[in-house]
Amino acid sequence: MTIVAGAVAVVALLALLALIGWACGSLVARVLGALLVLDSLLGLSTVFLNPARLLPSILALAVGVALWLLGHRIYLAKYGRWRSDMAYRAFSAPGLRYLAPARARA
Repeated sequence: MTIVAGAVAVVALLALLALIGWACGSLVARVLGALLVLDSLLGLSTVFLNPARLLPSILALAVGVALWLLGHRIYLAKYGRWRSDMAYRAFSAPGLRYLAPARARA
């Protein structure tokens, strides 16, 4: 019986996380992505003083941009429009164009 109770608890936790992610995931992803991009740019600005920060700063920049884009994609899925014109232009790029539906406009 404990395995069933554990499975129910895991499913309930996943459902709660999905609900929270849908409710405020767009804002959290956009804010955390923007903060991570700013932090990585500050890290890149000091790479001449400490060359060991180059790779972690570039990885943090990539993760920050991906989070920011994910936040805007969640917003598009919820409301059917882009949150900002910059996001619309970013998803108009050749590689990202396939991740956004054709009907979405700014």
